[in-house]
Amino acid sequence: MPGTGSNKVGTDIQCRPLFDQVRRLQFQIGRLRYPIGNQWHPYSPEPWTSDAARKKSKAKLPGLLYPNEGVFEVCTWNCVLRFQRDVRLGLAMELDPRVARTATLAPTTFDPLPAAENRELEMEESSPFVTSIEASPGDAFALIADEVDTIVETQTANAIYQWLQKDLRKPGKILVNRGSWDSWMQEDAASACDELDKTLKRFGVLYGLRFNNAFRDTRMSVEKAGKGQIINSIHKSGFAFDMAMRAYVGPLKTAPLYFEKDPASGSGVQWIVFAEAQVAAIPAGPHAAYVEYRDSITPWKYDSDSAEGGAAEPELTKPGVTFLNFTNVCVARAQRSTLG
Repeated sequence: MPGTGSNKVGTDIQCRPLFDQVRRLQFQIGRLRYPIGNQWHPYSPEPWTSDAARKKSKAKLPGLLYPNEGVFEVCTWNCVLRFQRDVRLGLAMELDPRVARTATLAPTTFDPLPAAENRELEMEESSPFVTSIEASPGDAFALIADEVDTIVETQTANAIYQWLQKDLRKPGKILVNRGSWDSWMQEDAASACDELDKTLKRFGVLYGLRFNNAFRDTRMSVEKAGKGQIINSIHKSGFAFDMAMRAYVGPLKTAPLYFEKDPASGSGVQWIVFAEAQVAAIPAGPHAAYVEYRDSITPWKYDSDSAEGGAAEPELTKPGVTFLNFTNVCVARAQRSTLG
C-alpha cells in the first residue's frame, strides 16, 4: 500500500508494480519531449537518490529538487493531460529522420533502456530533438475520450505508442542544453547563444559564453521568492540566463567578466560589462562601430549595502589582454545588427 512519502523514498509512496509502470510511462512521455523532470534534466523523471549518493555517483547528479520517479504526481499528471489535448487536436512535430538519436526505449515494448537513465546523454543529445517538421494530423491524432483526462487508459497508452512508433514529439519549441546541468534553455535562445558564443570567440574572447544558470524549474518560488529569485522570473520560460560569475558577482577565473559603472547612468546604477580578449587572437580591423576594445578598465566591486551598488576598484590592465565591450556586442546582436 502507498505510504506518506515523508522519507523521500519513492517506493514508500506507492507499491512497486505501480511504481514500475509509472516510471515506464515517465520515460516514454519524456522521450516525446514533455517536461517530466526538473531544471537539470527536464525530459527524465528525477530519481529518489540522496544528496550523498548523488555526490558519489559517476554522473555527479545535482542535489534533490522534486523527486518524482515512479510517482504519478502533479508534473506527470500535467504531462499526460497536455499530451491528450495535443493528440485530440492532431498536433505534433516529426523528428528529422536524417538526425541520429540514441535509443532510450526498447523497440516494440518501449521499456526504458539503460541509456534512458543517463542524464548526461540527455544533455548531449538534446539538439537532435529540435525539428521544424510538422507531423500530419492523421499521424498525430487519436480518439481519446474527454472523461479520461489525466488517466492513462487504453486509448491514451495506444496514442503514446503511436507517437513513439512514428518518431513524433510534442508540438512547438523544446528545451535544449549547452553542455552543463544548468544550461537548459528554450531552443531559440540556445541558437542565439550559440551565435553570440561564436562572435565572442571571433573577437578574441576565447572562452566564449559561459553560464551560471538558465532554465529554472517552474515549481520554484511560487508563493515566496527564494534567494536571488522572483516569483514571475523569465528564467522559468527558458529565455533567461545568468553569465558565469564567481558567487554570481565577481569575475570567474576561467571566464572573467567585469562590471564597470556606465558614466551615462547618472544617479541610477547601470553597468557596462567587459570580457577579456587575447590581443593575439583579435582579427585585423577595421571593426564595426559597436566593437570596442580597451587597454584598461575600472572594475566595480559589488556591495549590496551600498546605494551605488559598490565602489570602483583600481584601474585594471593585463599583459597580452585587451577588454572587449561585451555589452555593446550583446546589444548589437539584440538589434540584429550585422556583425563584423
